[in-house]
Amino acid sequence: MISRLFCAASLAVAAAGAHAQPAPATTPNIPPHKCVKPEYPGKLASAQKFNAFNKDYTAYGECMKKYIDDTKLILNAAATAVNGAVEEFNKFAADIKAQDEAAKN
Repeated sequence: MISRLFCAASLAVAAAGAHAQPAPATTPNIPPHKCVKPEYPGKLASAQKFNAFNKDYTAYGECMKKYIDDTKLILNAAATAVNGAVEEFNKFAADIKAQDEAAKN
């Protein structure tokens, strides 16, 4: 009887959890990068244009690396939050199961 109650309670908790937080309407808003891609001047460009391109190319690469690093921080924070929520729920379910087993004895 308690096992049935545990299963029903687990389903109720899962169903309540599904309704407690509405699903996002869209994917989380991660802004696109604002890095400016330089225009390649072509093989026949002057040395001055190549120097300017190389400077802009380096800046573009640094901008992209910063964007990637910043976005990874957001992703890692989200993964940490998800893992914490999973651990919390699993511990809760294990505690209920332990109480159910103890009540059988």
